[in-house]
Amino acid sequence: MKLLISLLLSFVVLLTTFAPPVGANGDITSPLPIKSTGSISERPLTMNDDILPGETSSRTYTYTVSHDESASKSKFLSLDWSHSELLIPPSALTIEIDGEPIQSVALSKNTAEDHLTMPLRDEHLTKGTHEITVRFTGILRGRMCDTGNTSGSWLTVRSSSFISIDNKTNLSLNEYSSSFTQTFNEKLTIVLPDRPDSDSYEAALLLYRQLKNDASDSDNVFIEYEQQLKSLNGKYIFVGETDSFTGPVATLINNLDINLEDGDMLLERANLVDKGNSVDALFVLTNNSDSFEGKLNHLLLERHRQQLDGEKLILSSTPASQTTKMSFHSVRSARRI
Repeated sequence: MKLLISLLLSFVVLLTTFAPPVGANGDITSPLPIKSTGSISERPLTMNDDILPGETSSRTYTYTVSHDESASKSKFLSLDWSHSELLIPPSALTIEIDGEPIQSVALSKNTAEDHLTMPLRDEHLTKGTHEITVRFTGILRGRMCDTGNTSGSWLTVRSSSFISIDNKTNLSLNEYSSSFTQTFNEKLTIVLPDRPDSDSYEAALLLYRQLKNDASDSDNVFIEYEQQLKSLNGKYIFVGETDSFTGPVATLINNLDINLEDGDMLLERANLVDKGNSVDALFVLTNNSDSFEGKLNHLLLERHRQQLDGEKLILSSTPASQTTKMSFHSVRSARRI
């Protein structure tokens, strides 16, 4: 009977812990000016120029949409290229999305340095990963009947090419760490109190190393102290004891309306808002910094990150290492109604 009661209680905890918050309002007025709206996400197709050689070649790129979206003028593909000046008709560039040809451009000497902007349709903006394929056919004068490759036929997709998609913030912990590591155009800053103790500093450093490794552009991942914040620009993770912040971050923490017991660790997503602009933030807080021990694995280890959900969670014990189900017992639900 005791075993049955224990199993039933565990099932109730599992349901309440990972239920999404009801009526949650993730907006917090920031005491600092915000310099970026965070409304548009421009994602480069490639970090380096990609050369498509020969008379026929192609290159495929991917992009991910977090939530189903509708087509609008702010959602498009911008493709920059250069190609050999020796090309003649019927040389062509064709763009496919998810295997469907969308647009073709005739190539000639006049298009040797050029670009196009192609609107995305609703089917290109559904949740999930999509593929963009750039196909190149290059014909040189005198080689119409020659199928052999030549160094004179080539097209380069420039690193300035990008895809623009509205960046709607989900405010769900299940977006960690992907929502913080798309750092092509936004910096990610981990913020510590001005005088952190060793446990808080170690926790921030562990997160910094993990996120820098996961980031699409590791040069955009930083770690700073609270006193260095003069404005907000990009994405932020605040790490430390709740009462160790004394500047603008302390104001943000007070607005969270949290109630932690000793041994608890808080994970909470929020939008920091100033004059209509916003930035995405995650608070990783404890009353006592030794509470980071073990519980930080919910952010560091992929198998634990996959269990996160909702806007706000309070963890009261370290995750179990044997089975993923056991780790549910380590989290208490926390909702903002």
